[in-house]
Amino acid sequence: MRRNVSELLVSPLFLGALATWAFNDHVLKHVAPGVVSGKLGDAAAMMAFPILLAATTAPVSGRLGLPQRRLLDVCALATAVLFAATKLNDTAANAYRLGLGAAQSLLGWSGASGGAALTMDPTDVLVTPLVLVPMLAVRGCLLPVRVFAPLAATAAVFALSLAGCGATVP
Repeated sequence: MRRNVSELLVSPLFLGALATWAFNDHVLKHVAPGVVSGKLGDAAAMMAFPILLAATTAPVSGRLGLPQRRLLDVCALATAVLFAATKLNDTAANAYRLGLGAAQSLLGWSGASGGAALTMDPTDVLVTPLVLVPMLAVRGCLLPVRVFAPLAATAAVFALSLAGCGATVP
């Protein structure tokens, strides 16, 4: 059975990945910095971010006639390519630092004007194949996606999204 992107927003896959991403960036990186906490957040982001990006852009893509599974494919590919670029290319890394830093400053999440923190570790690119997980999920190729009560799911997604988006604030 095929799924639409909005169903994935309330799936254990997305909520678990988002919670892992936020917990890793807010707790584990401070308590136990190292290889595991470095890769764990990246791995969770590779699964959560394409879903969040696709769900955000779904209304516009729907008007253009782009099927949701194709939209998720595009978002997953863009996530993998841009993630790899920020880990391997100084120009892309600096653009990311400045762009995210400016967004965080506008939202009041950071007073620093120098940009967001980013560690350029080429081995982080090893987690990029995990963008395939949401692509398989939208096609119904993974375990059934369970949809929670709409109000509880909306509240959980909102709270976890805020935590995940602000997770890179130093």
